[in-house]
Amino acid sequence: MPMCGMKRARRFAARAYGVASLVAVLLSGIVGASFIGAGAALRWEIQPPSDAARTERIASGDMVSVTSRDEGPKLAIVLDDCGANMAFARRVASLDIPMTWAIIPRLKYSAATAELLEGAGIPYIVHVPMQAWVDPDGHAGNAKYYYIGAGMSGRDVRSALTPLLDSFGGAFGVNNHRGSKATEDLNVMEHVMDVLAERDLFFLDSRTSSRSVAYDVAVKRGLASARNSFFLDNESDRDEIARKMASALSSAKKRGMVVAICHLRPETVVFLEKFSSEVASGVHKSGVGLVTLPEWAEYAKGDKR
Repeated sequence: MPMCGMKRARRFAARAYGVASLVAVLLSGIVGASFIGAGAALRWEIQPPSDAARTERIASGDMVSVTSRDEGPKLAIVLDDCGANMAFARRVASLDIPMTWAIIPRLKYSAATAELLEGAGIPYIVHVPMQAWVDPDGHAGNAKYYYIGAGMSGRDVRSALTPLLDSFGGAFGVNNHRGSKATEDLNVMEHVMDVLAERDLFFLDSRTSSRSVAYDVAVKRGLASARNSFFLDNESDRDEIARKMASALSSAKKRGMVVAICHLRPETVVFLEKFSSEVASGVHKSGVGLVTLPEWAEYAKGDKR
């Protein structure tokens, strides 16, 4: 990982608003939705945290800072589709669980959400709309559809991405919003990663397509990167979200590190509020630590599935 990227990761880790938690598998024995790719064994290389990142809150042994040199399993929760609802944003920003937010550009509250997060020291990435298979061709750059489309030239990709990234100077990285068609386009993904590499940005493949090449291209390009394994709230039912969370936690214990995506939606917000309260009270104990994507970049090297 480039040194400047590592510095950015440490800076965000030091500012992280949450404290790592030993989280429980919410419902034991539950088999959740399948995840993409079983993944190879993780290769770990732990970097010493900065002094500012050493702060720990330990309550009866139930909670431990992820900025310790613990090599235990980790779960990174990413909150997608932010920028349209400030009331929900404020509620989730007040929670004491580490998460990384993904802001869709040019929504009504995109800039205000970024300002809220930067003020609170919460890391965020830019959630760039990309072409899905159901989208018509020829609408790249149209906010109604997508900014990055299949078949785009390197010049067009750069012209589309540059203003979006410029508008989020505090962003840690990028992930795709939708994009099942665009992320299958090898040439387009190479153009995207060229732009991100110049800015030393992290890339998260949301994996909206099982045929996505985005993660592999990012790795080959040398970007700090990861890919999603779970969508927690495809169904707007709190019990189902809890089951998906249980599956993600269980998978993290088996695989070492896992990314799970949820969205800024009513039922998800209520679930996260309950989950945060339960973690803080020590109800859950499993040995899985919650981390942000900057902390992921700090601690995980090699295969980060």
